[in-house]
Amino acid sequence: MTFDIVQLCDINIDVIDGDRGKNYPHQDELLEAGHCLFLSAKNVTQNGFLFADNQFITQKKMSC
Repeated sequence: MTFDIVQLCDINIDVIDGDRGKNYPHQDELLEAGHCLFLSAKNVTQNGFLFADNQFITQKKMSC
């Protein structure tokens, strides 16, 4: 899998800070593939993001 490196301001993307409240996905809602890449603190390193263990949520869950 390859990715292009782009500036977030140059693409149509929403970055949402999760509050671990009622809209935070439960473990059974995290998928190996889906509509929206779900990043958590385990994906953040001192050098950037780690994409080795990706989790996704459905479009319905993203709309909550």
